[in-house]
Amino acid sequence: RTAAMIDQRFIIVAGKGGVGRTTLAAALASCFARKNLRTLLASADAHEKNLGRIFGRPIGTQRTRVAENLEVVHIKPMDSIKEYALMLLKLRYLQQLLTGTHVMQSFVANIPGIAEWAVMGKVTYHLIEKHDGRYLYDRVILDAPPTGHSLSLIKIPAYISEVVRTGPLNAVATERLRLVTDPRTTGILVVTIPEEMAVSEALDMNQAITRDLGVPVLGALVNRTIAPLFTPEEERALRDLSARAPRSDAVRAARFRVSRTHLQARQIERIGRSMPVTLIPELGSGRMDLDAIETLSGILEKKLCP
Repeated sequence: RTAAMIDQRFIIVAGKGGVGRTTLAAALASCFARKNLRTLLASADAHEKNLGRIFGRPIGTQRTRVAENLEVVHIKPMDSIKEYALMLLKLRYLQQLLTGTHVMQSFVANIPGIAEWAVMGKVTYHLIEKHDGRYLYDRVILDAPPTGHSLSLIKIPAYISEVVRTGPLNAVATERLRLVTDPRTTGILVVTIPEEMAVSEALDMNQAITRDLGVPVLGALVNRTIAPLFTPEEERALRDLSARAPRSDAVRAARFRVSRTHLQARQIERIGRSMPVTLIPELGSGRMDLDAIETLSGILEKKLCP
């Protein structure tokens, strides 16, 4: 199954570390921006320099315009807590008391769920942010942290609304929970690579999201896939050739390519039984820059961007 075109406003790009999640989130954001959709790419990954390498400039906690219709921001939990305290409590001295000293920062940072709420609260605020009566952004893309932290992040509105039963925090959490679980507004793309451990983790994540969280999974982006190089007839001829010239470097290289292609095909079939799949080819250079983003954005535009 292939994934359908995306028309949700809030896209959470999730997956384990090292599978190209940030790169694909940036490519998806670029794709929407090229469609004349005002887009915000928000990264909650601890490796904030990744965005800087992609866009060729420092990306911090203030929104930075990197292209027409595209802004990027790196979300740090403590900075978001300060923003939230000021916005919700309206008292700057209390905000400074909560987050000003090193001791208080350590205390606040260790409150269960506070970091996740700070990130999700900030990114969903931008989702509903308006200017002159219309949403400031047509699309908000969240580059979520690696798998386990992503699940905690997605769960946090439900957790807050359940634990905090009254008051402004409950009202905000309940509203954000409605947004995150609305399939017309929110969708999750799970990024993986066609290797057994990565696919197993992606399948576990899909199951956890659909079973426990009620957030729609739009599909999997299977990154770094390679196309078959040989036809079935050529593969049979290669097996015959292997018997006659087993030590040939060229034959060994060809056999390795065939083996890798078959291994990937099995993993792609495996994940495709659980969710729609979009294949992203291996670029070959391993680079993470604007040229790579443009290439990947063009691929996603044909497959996912309306």
